[in-house]
Amino acid sequence: MGKTLSSFAFALKLRNRIAKEKGYIPRIIYSLPFLSIIEQNGKVYEKVLENASIHAATNVLLKHHHLTDIYYDDGENEFDTHQAKFLIEGWNGEIIITTFVQFFHTLMTNRNSALRKFHKIAGSIVLLDEIQSIPVKYWMLLEYLFKILANYFECYFVFITATDPYIIDRTECTALTDTKKYFQSKELDRVLLKPLLGRDMTLEEFIDFLELEEDKNYLFVLNTINSAKQFYELLRARVGNSKITYLSTHVTPKERLSRIKEMKEKKYCFAVTTQLIEAGVDIDYDIVYRDFAPLDSINQTAGRCNREGEGKGEVYIVSLRDENRRYAEYVYDSVLLDITKGLLINRESIAEGEFFNLIEEYYRQVKGRKSFNESRQLLNAVYQLKYTSIDGSHSIADFKLIDENIPRIGVFVELDEYGEKLWKMYMELKEIENPVERKIKFDNFRAEFYQYVISVPVNVKNLPVIVEGFAYINRNSLSDYYDPITGYICEDKLLIW
Repeated sequence: MGKTLSSFAFALKLRNRIAKEKGYIPRIIYSLPFLSIIEQNGKVYEKVLENASIHAATNVLLKHHHLTDIYYDDGENEFDTHQAKFLIEGWNGEIIITTFVQFFHTLMTNRNSALRKFHKIAGSIVLLDEIQSIPVKYWMLLEYLFKILANYFECYFVFITATDPYIIDRTECTALTDTKKYFQSKELDRVLLKPLLGRDMTLEEFIDFLELEEDKNYLFVLNTINSAKQFYELLRARVGNSKITYLSTHVTPKERLSRIKEMKEKKYCFAVTTQLIEAGVDIDYDIVYRDFAPLDSINQTAGRCNREGEGKGEVYIVSLRDENRRYAEYVYDSVLLDITKGLLINRESIAEGEFFNLIEEYYRQVKGRKSFNESRQLLNAVYQLKYTSIDGSHSIADFKLIDENIPRIGVFVELDEYGEKLWKMYMELKEIENPVERKIKFDNFRAEFYQYVISVPVNVKNLPVIVEGFAYINRNSLSDYYDPITGYICEDKLLIW
């Protein structure tokens, strides 16, 4: 409901007030969980500045993530790659757009390169979009860090979310909107949630169960890459090739962005995706089917249904399984699934106006039943300034916002002529003897290079040859390793996202 603009407007007003009352101009740090929405929301910020006749030079609006273009200008001068990298990684901008990984790993890290921008957070206004994406095990830790930064470093935190978790007690926050008022309004009656959890279904049973209407478009959100691929093939056999698209992290970032753009333009009647579209991706479908998941994920998926409020959208929750167990059990915490099932199992339908009370009850139960031992151990490391550990005890270095239990490797997919050119440029880097010069040269095309890179487990059976740190798929062998629709061809049974 326009939260990107609303939160930015609030931040600008707060910024002016602080400047008048306290005599300094605070930095605005806007942090998001996923790269897929950084560019989308960054463009919104650019338009706001342009409409105010403010040139969005890098020293005004700075984007920082691992795929950032290494380019910096202050409206008058451009800087060479080495200088630009230093200025970008040091957050030398009035408005910073960055990822949760960059932000939270600046607060909790043992790496000098990440800590170098810590002082830029002091006195800032921090907008945390889709804050519910933070793992529950870190809630207690972040509550402590937020309070320290607010009380001792003059930071202001704004949580932007449709499903507000209990990271900070409600009594210690100031509500910027009357949430109940919006949920109870007639305008917020766009979606009907329909749990169908009476039985588990295989993918084959699910495709037979579906009744598809010709004048509707459909979004299917699956829990694992393999189940999404299998279901895509089943659905394609039923509806044909021209009306359907597919998304997962096994599709290159370049193609993902292109398909999301096409989905926004309503070029497809059917889309099969993993949960990567949950938070913030501005797509709109009439009917959504979501494989069973924790309630906050279900709520986020519901946000992709009937966003424009034309008629009544429907979100169906189904429980899909393979020959062993439900796909949800491969991905999500069993306690979160149990709480969600208890709240939904006896409900035939839930109107959008009821979502608020339902999600409040969900988070109340989560906070009561989940262990926060991981947070306690990390807080103890903070108290002791224990950055690393040699005895196996918890240290600050153990904080990982994205918990990757399986070792992974980057795969460069040579999709087209430009990809071929980028790989050639990458291979030419080894001819540069000076490692600093080599790194600077790579930084010049790094962002474009990574548009062709996906990440897969190192133990997959169908792994191409490893060249200079990347598994490399050249154009001649593309069909052996990469499907033009579903992406990386993998023989393993379970892959997530």
